[in-house]
Amino acid sequence: METAVERARTYLDARRGERVTLEELARAVGASPFHLQRRFKQAFGISPRDYQDAHRLEAVKSSLKNGSRVTEALFDAGYGSTSRFYEKAASGLGMAARRYRASGRGESIRYAVFTLPIGRTLVAATSRGLFAVKLGDDEATLRRLIGEEFSAAELIEDPAALGEIRDRIASFLSGEGDLSRVPVDIRGTVFQRRVWRALSRIPRGETRTY
Repeated sequence: METAVERARTYLDARRGERVTLEELARAVGASPFHLQRRFKQAFGISPRDYQDAHRLEAVKSSLKNGSRVTEALFDAGYGSTSRFYEKAASGLGMAARRYRASGRGESIRYAVFTLPIGRTLVAATSRGLFAVKLGDDEATLRRLIGEEFSAAELIEDPAALGEIRDRIASFLSGEGDLSRVPVDIRGTVFQRRVWRALSRIPRGETRTY
């Protein structure tokens, strides 16, 4: 029998293009908002809102790759306005949405594949900063994925430039970022969201642009 948090995750998975409030989610699974928020984060490593945001960003990416207009892709993913998207999630593209739609044309992307405690990890950044942290079984697969996603961009493999980010991620994983209890099927999503949140706490002026 599914627990309340498992039912909550199933409910969110079925509504990836919608905005679901914590109150609505709690009513749907028969729990209080406070306890659901706490138990969801204990079970999956991120809050229900972060879980939704991750899926909404992936929905935007998918729509753009399939040729949708930018505004159409944003609204279909549940963003009420373009400003809301750029405020909340645009950093996950690493570039303007129109450039992402064009497979990164006009962008220079620095990337590297590192071996971290959680496994093979690809890190990528543009002039706007870090925008991708992906897990994979092997280096070849990760390189292929970034090559397919950004086939029109200038891709520069540059481990030295991204070494500081690698060290910060490794430090995070050795402390609060332990993901051993997170279900394998969402570990990549949780990993990326939590890494971004941890790196966002670095004081302004200590981060590096690329």
